[in-house]
Amino acid sequence: SLLDDESTFPLAVEILPKHQTISRKIAERGNCPSKK
Repeated sequence: SLLDDESTFPLAVEILPKHQTISRKIAERGNCPSKK
């Protein structure tokens, strides 16, 4: 996998936290359809 590559792992470490934050925001919107 890409995470096994030593050259791409540092990038994944930087990108994943941002992606998780975005996913949480999307999930919160999905769980609260009344809030827009």
